[in-house]
Amino acid sequence: MAVCVDGFEGVAFRVVGPETAYDDATGDPYETGMVYVVALGDDYRRLVDGESIHEIADEDFCHQCGQIGCQHDGRD
Repeated sequence: MAVCVDGFEGVAFRVVGPETAYDDATGDPYETGMVYVVALGDDYRRLVDGESIHEIADEDFCHQCGQIGCQHDGRD
């Protein structure tokens, strides 16, 4: 699943997973609401608010460069 992220317009991302923290009282893990994403064609993990992520259609971004709206889709 590819997503776009508010504040990073024009770039497609893949979701890595949720950020987790541990409750001080119980030691139990919980999700913070923040999510790790990686821009297509990159390897840097960014931590973004889960509310800022929006799913995009597979055909709406280039599978080579990760740019949304690129006319060369990277697939033959």
